[in-house]
Amino acid sequence: QTWEREDFTQVAWAPDGSSVALFEPYAGGIELYDLPAVRLTWSSERWVADLIFPSDGKGLIASDVDTRSISFLQRADGQESTSLSDDDCGYFPPEQLVLDNATGVLFAGVGTPALGPDQTSVYLWDVRSSQCKGLFVRHQGEFNSLDLSPDGTTLLVGLYDAGVPYVAQTHLWNTATRELKCWFRAEDALFPPSG
Repeated sequence: QTWEREDFTQVAWAPDGSSVALFEPYAGGIELYDLPAVRLTWSSERWVADLIFPSDGKGLIASDVDTRSISFLQRADGQESTSLSDDDCGYFPPEQLVLDNATGVLFAGVGTPALGPDQTSVYLWDVRSSQCKGLFVRHQGEFNSLDLSPDGTTLLVGLYDAGVPYVAQTHLWNTATRELKCWFRAEDALFPPSG
């Protein structure tokens, strides 16, 4: 089956494969579709930088640009059920979100070129207690990507290092000790589902 939808550049898949969300991080808008019928469930003009489905399938987690918060949206109608905001976990909305479903820890990657030299920060949130747990890591360079290993032990942070040479890098961090395991040159990288 071929399906095309204009005006959206990003896709978020429900873990059970029953839904897909299309969103546009640069102009706003979300549409949620039921699969495999590709039936529009709801749409919203909400402006989000990133959108993910937790594994429990109960809703969606959005990085809300307008309110500079992390919003929890109801899967049935897209309405906000609650939101998280704390300037100690970044004043700017996260560009990417990654949730460790086993622990309820949400990693939020923020790039802050508006503050001067490009800087990448990753903050921790405990979604179960709705608490900001502070800064996980900060690095000089432009934020590019964020991913978590399936076992939750390693966080991948992709960035373009500031200065000369302007090099694409991928850093692997131990989530328990917050220590850098290693880094390598790569434009982008992700963990496979097998880990």
